[in-house]
Amino acid sequence: MYLSVFSVACCLSTQVNSGIKADSYNMIKAVLFDLDDTLIDHDAAIRDAAGALFDQVIPDGKHELKVFIEQWISLNRKWYKKFFAKQVTFQESGRGKLREAFSKYGY
Repeated sequence: MYLSVFSVACCLSTQVNSGIKADSYNMIKAVLFDLDDTLIDHDAAIRDAAGALFDQVIPDGKHELKVFIEQWISLNRKWYKKFFAKQVTFQESGRGKLREAFSKYGY
């Protein structure tokens, strides 16, 4: 089962060296965990982002867009599992996902 975790943190940087005093306004206000996609539709957001990415990289590939989006979702899960299993770093998971997704297009 794939769980999406969405967290929101509102945090303003404290500039101690500039003499700006840290107060409660500069602290984290909320952290939300959406474990079952009731607050944020994670899959829809991933689909939109994958579609936009594909359009930027392969502008003439509209006929392959749906297949690419489904592949991207699958690769997203695959590489996050590797990251959470500490097999790769977060950066390596992103690069691996991109390489796998676009290799058939010559990238």
